Amino acid sequence: MQTERTHPVTNALAVARACAELALEAETEGSFPRPLATSVLAAANDAAARLKVFLTTYADTLSPDLAHRSFQAHSDLAAIAQFSGLVLTYTSTPRDGAYLAKIVRHTANHAVDCLSHVEEVIYL
Repeated sequence: MQTERTHPVTNALAVARACAELALEAETEGSFPRPLATSVLAAANDAAARLKVFLTTYADTLSPDLAHRSFQAHSDLAAIAQFSGLVLTYTSTPRDGAYLAKIVRHTANHAVDCLSHVEEVIYL
């Protein structure tokens, strides 16, 4: 039984990486299946919420650069959730799904870049 939760930045980084990989797979297949969109939506929402609590608590102790990158990553995770929600809300063609997967992948890669930097500095 796991009693220790991972750091919100580490968790968000893992989620962003997973979202990027899943979106790449969906993009390669040419569609963004609803079950996949549901999973990405839930994971991105959870990671964004945990990151927001972290930022609310510790933003004043972070350097301006780290705070900025953390806020960017939070926005990216929230956007990933919203884009995934579009797949669930609207009926779309496989081509539209592939395009949304591409957007999710690019957004997730940006979140990974931001969070990698934040994690690297935090754990120095």
